[in-house]
Amino acid sequence: MVCCLNPACDQPENPEGVTQCQSCGTKLIERLRDRYRPTHFLGEGGFGRTYRGEDLDRLSASCVIKQLAAKVQGTWALKKAIELFQQEAQRMQELGENNPHIPTLYAYFEEDQQLYLVQEYIEGQNLLQELQCQGLWNEKQIKNLLLELLPILEDIHSKQVIHRDIKPENIMRRSGSGSKGEFVLIDFGVSKQLSATAKVTTQIGTRLGSFGYAPFEQIQAGEAYPASDLFSLGATCFHLLTGIVPHELWLKQGYSWTEKWQSYLKQPLKDPQLKQVLNQFLKEDWQARYLSAETALKVLNQKTVSPPKSTVVKSASKSKPLPPPPKINTTVIPKKSKTSVRPITPPQPTPKKSGFKLFFTLFLVGSFLGMGSSLYLAWKFQLWKYLDAMANVQSQGNLTTSNPSPVEPSVAVTNPPPPILEPTPSASPAVTVSPINTTPPTPAVVPPPPKNPSPVPVSVTPVSWAKPSYIHSFIGHSRWVNSVVFSPDGKTLASGSEDTTIKLWDVIGQERMTLKGHLSYVYSVAFSPDSKILASGSQDKTIKLWEVGTGQLIGTLTTPDWVHSVKFSPDGKILAAGIGDSTVKLWDMTTGKQLANFTGHLAPVRSVAFSPDGNTLASGSDDGNVKLWEVSTGKLQATLTGSRNVKSIAFSPDGKILASGGSDSTIQIWDVATGKILASLQTNQRQVLGVAFSPDSTTLASTDYNGSYNSTIKFWNLATQQAVAELSSNNSLSISFSPDGKLLSIGVGEKINVWQGQENL
Repeated sequence: MVCCLNPACDQPENPEGVTQCQSCGTKLIERLRDRYRPTHFLGEGGFGRTYRGEDLDRLSASCVIKQLAAKVQGTWALKKAIELFQQEAQRMQELGENNPHIPTLYAYFEEDQQLYLVQEYIEGQNLLQELQCQGLWNEKQIKNLLLELLPILEDIHSKQVIHRDIKPENIMRRSGSGSKGEFVLIDFGVSKQLSATAKVTTQIGTRLGSFGYAPFEQIQAGEAYPASDLFSLGATCFHLLTGIVPHELWLKQGYSWTEKWQSYLKQPLKDPQLKQVLNQFLKEDWQARYLSAETALKVLNQKTVSPPKSTVVKSASKSKPLPPPPKINTTVIPKKSKTSVRPITPPQPTPKKSGFKLFFTLFLVGSFLGMGSSLYLAWKFQLWKYLDAMANVQSQGNLTTSNPSPVEPSVAVTNPPPPILEPTPSASPAVTVSPINTTPPTPAVVPPPPKNPSPVPVSVTPVSWAKPSYIHSFIGHSRWVNSVVFSPDGKTLASGSEDTTIKLWDVIGQERMTLKGHLSYVYSVAFSPDSKILASGSQDKTIKLWEVGTGQLIGTLTTPDWVHSVKFSPDGKILAAGIGDSTVKLWDMTTGKQLANFTGHLAPVRSVAFSPDGNTLASGSDDGNVKLWEVSTGKLQATLTGSRNVKSIAFSPDGKILASGGSDSTIQIWDVATGKILASLQTNQRQVLGVAFSPDSTTLASTDYNGSYNSTIKFWNLATQQAVAELSSNNSLSISFSPDGKLLSIGVGEKINVWQGQENL
């Protein structure tokens, strides 16, 4: 038998002796490179096909021929695809050399504008075939699988390669003479490497891995870490133990199934180490998983179970963004939403008080090329090293200015925390406020922001959001928009994106300027009260301060970890930031000195907010707690518990109410004075990523996200605690009301949509 190599052929297998394909009429190629003969069609994916073949130079030994049919546009794209293909093949050759757990690479080449890999043919079944033939696996089989595969993963991860598509079909067990039944990892996703350069139409899941097995960070934007492979391995073990395909659960529940995976088991696991390892593998947040296969292997081999340690890994840029989401549709809610029964008295608004070029080029080029699979990781590792080196050079916690002056050491605030208003975990550490680093700041180009920015008064209009109307979209970012915010004077909208840029827009949708300087995702943007300064927090472990009028960078604050949230105090004198190292940091904007370091959270701080009077700072963390701090002393006033993985917080205009959204599908409404929950509002999706009070204090807007692109924006009447309107959306990560209350901006994938309420005349 001989196979047709036309990628579009429906029936490529042909009998011996024919010269043209009986299905498509294409001339048959008997031998590739006059050596490899394709004999059986094995399957196809998004970028090409796989054949079983014969190596005529090795006594017709069996081999696998992978054809990557890159339907590129232009000769440059083909040349670049071939270059990336060759680099990937070289990496595969290194991995498979003298390694019985990875197929040996025999050859790679280009012929007739088609790319080919020739690999060792593995005799045996994949684990999905074993499952179908032999039934569910037991604990001992799963543990043996992990004991054999984890060292393999540790080895390939140490070589800066991540598989990205571990599933039962991609794990084989050797059989035949001379084999010991070793497990073999196959399909290292070479075709995924070509997705950005070879502009082709791919099947869903090809670039990102397989739905159900691929973790959140891969599905969201193609990002992959060693912990990403561990999630996929955990999902594979779940499939083998239960017979349930994770993709089926993912379609119905998103990633919520991973929280209750043990409930699907036919019988509970008896091995505590195995249970702990699988439980950590299946965490949605990659930072909550084991961060290396070696760590998981040590736990699996322990005689007694010890709690896993949570560690934050510094990472950097991501790969090619997902396609633009579909248009938002408006749905007015006809029925009541599930809430608690205690009514809320709407608060009354209170007036605010007065008072590196080369590396960046390489970054853009790397992003454009997609950086999939092993090359993607090799590049990411280099960026980690760069960011770590940069952090060591610059003084942590200091603002770089053109007029450096010695920094006076701050005095640590030692006030003990008051009694917690709600029960907190017994493991919570004592709350301390640490003194700042006393290293003098590094010179920069321009001076710090003005000392006394004055708030800009804006007239607030009573608005109904029962029937919001779509106004327009702001289009310009190339990756997801993580943060949107209106300036206090209402003239400008700022957006921070995963494309590493900040864009400034006028309110009619015209882009004014693009601010460049961050090396990784921009997570948060915030205006000073006078609308003249913009702060941006990034995954590159910096906060940058920009002059809004000119777009000029006027200062940089360095931090020890990712910056998830930034906010100015109402008088503009203090900047607060929620940091990935579980701390909240405050800077004096008149001097550039760090004022305080609030510790007490057990996980990354995702959101910070000042009360309208500026006396209280709230912080929300992945540890499930909201903490209220006295700004002047650093004293912990209260810890509010009752949520899980708090992602967003906001004060009402009068400061009496605090809203928090987390990953438990609820919004908690708190009485700030007592620390008690006034209401619990049920959302549609799993994670509430944004909450915002309308300036007239009558409405709370929220945006949620289920990890599978679906989002819902709801408008809640605070008097009735009911949702009065709902917008269906995709990938909505941030919302912001205009200061007059008439508009709501929503980050929707790569764009910003603006909606308008109805004025109450």
